[in-house]
Amino acid sequence: MMHHPTDFLLQPNFTRGVSASLNLVLLLMLVVYWVWKKVQVDNSEKSERKGFHNTAFLYYKHSLVCSLVICVFNLLLCLLSYFYLYNNYGSEELVTASDLALKTVVWGSVCVFLYSTNSEAQDPSFPRL
Repeated sequence: MMHHPTDFLLQPNFTRGVSASLNLVLLLMLVVYWVWKKVQVDNSEKSERKGFHNTAFLYYKHSLVCSLVICVFNLLLCLLSYFYLYNNYGSEELVTASDLALKTVVWGSVCVFLYSTNSEAQDPSFPRL
């Protein structure tokens, strides 16, 4: 049986490794953006901030709920993976568990970032949802 040179792209270790790498890139981008925003905003700009626009504020709640659902779903998958494969860890299972744990941490960080961004920029004229 002949193997194509691109067969490694379909291997579970490779796909989960790519998934973990992309989640690390997302986490890195989130941290860099948060640090850049903290450095950029000084005390004089904080008093002049207007808050979110109406449409951005409406999309905020949807984004927060979606990222929270993804985080909880990945946490459940991670816990099921740990309990299901309690003593049977090979390289493939270890990569899967690491990928799920990393996804949980990244999406939890996105939730915290969205929540903290809204609490800092909350304008009293907008209703609390």
